[in-house]
Amino acid sequence: MNPIQQPLLSSAEINRLIAQAGSGKQQQPQSSKRFSQFGEQPSEVLGSGLDFADRRPYIAGDDPRFIDWRASARSGQTLIRRYNTELNTPSCIVIDRRPSMAFGTRKRLKVTQALRAGITLGTQILQGGDQLACLLLDSPAYWQAAQSGLSAFRQTIQIAARACSPDSVSTSTASWNRISNCIHSHLTQGSRLILISDFLDLDLSAQKALRQLGQQFKLSALQIIDPLEQELPTLNNISLHWGEQQQQISTDLNQRQQLNQKLTQHRQQQAQWFNKSNCKLLQLASNDELDSLHGWH
Repeated sequence: MNPIQQPLLSSAEINRLIAQAGSGKQQQPQSSKRFSQFGEQPSEVLGSGLDFADRRPYIAGDDPRFIDWRASARSGQTLIRRYNTELNTPSCIVIDRRPSMAFGTRKRLKVTQALRAGITLGTQILQGGDQLACLLLDSPAYWQAAQSGLSAFRQTIQIAARACSPDSVSTSTASWNRISNCIHSHLTQGSRLILISDFLDLDLSAQKALRQLGQQFKLSALQIIDPLEQELPTLNNISLHWGEQQQQISTDLNQRQQLNQKLTQHRQQQAQWFNKSNCKLLQLASNDELDSLHGWH
């Protein structure tokens, strides 16, 4: 089989990452965890005594039992019912599988590292007693409603682990504005939200969208960086491409030092911006191990 057609992680690797994440000190649910007042929190759980809250568009991964067929027929789009109930505020992990993440110069692709990190953090969250929702940024996007236990999370991991390469990568170009709208329509205000991405598209519009997420949720960002994005190598000529532009980088040390300074300044500026946006940031190289993630969230 061609390597780029293989899953990002095998079942054995997934099981190993779950076991490693679960082997650490088990986190206890926070004593300061806030509970929603009855009728305040939208929940996608069927049962008696629940009050109807609203409807939202269906996306892949939703439970079909919640489809409002009559409202869907009237509106021309498939709609999901949401109900109010008294539940703990859940956590949510967003894993970016968009085109820029299918890049890697050494040990693994950035999207593979994002998935490894998502498995580690998700397992720790579930082990701590929280419910966990997941959103995969892909084409189409995939939403896993908040649940306890590893069963639904394992299913999401298997979907996220399917082959992803520069040649066969999803063509999704979802902007952070659209991603933010999706999160707001699914997730309860005050929930813990962890974004795992390279954030290469962090323009002014994206910054505004993420700032709004920071105002509504307990926001953390895990930025996945390839080693070449940290520092250009000192050997061989390099051709850098972005959009329709490209630049040839020679072996001239001064030119590379200037570019490396710009890379460092860019990362520092991003870190400052995340800090101002009430967002906890951790930068993780794609070839690093995951020790820094234990207890980070």
